[in-house]
Amino acid sequence: MDMIARRHFLTTLAAAAGAASVPQWAQAQAAYPNKPVRVIVPFAAGGTTDVVAGW
Repeated sequence: MDMIARRHFLTTLAAAAGAASVPQWAQAQAAYPNKPVRVIVPFAAGGTTDVVAGW
């Protein structure tokens, strides 16, 4: 097995292992946040930073 094929195999294996663990993360985080989150933007209202923070 040459080096590129081995790297491709290991990358695919790591991606598959990561994809298999995603459903457990999604279920564990279902109740968060349970109250509103306050974001404090230390720049002028109506500016680009304020607009992006409100997304």
